[in-house]
Amino acid sequence: GTREIWIDAKTLESGRVLVAIEDSGSGFSEQHLEKIFQPFFTTKANGTGLGLSFVRMVFAPYQATVRVMRGTRKNGARVECVFLPLEREKGEKEHGESAFSGR
Repeated sequence: GTREIWIDAKTLESGRVLVAIEDSGSGFSEQHLEKIFQPFFTTKANGTGLGLSFVRMVFAPYQATVRVMRGTRKNGARVECVFLPLEREKGEKEHGESAFSGR
């Protein structure tokens, strides 16, 4: 069948930014979730097992967290990355603010 992918992003009350990527695949079993970030762990015949361990390694210096869980839409896989709050440059407007609104 057709595989679906959803990407969501939102600012949490803490100011951190949550980016979630979810698919409609078969997801991960509970036993795989325990090993999913280990380098070279894979459930695929031709997989390298480097994807999620690489993501975690790249995001670590930015104090971002990466979590994997069952999907919320169709029980596929869901990967959530939570980043520190963004620092705006002086005079930069928040998304959605109008230059004319005075907000």
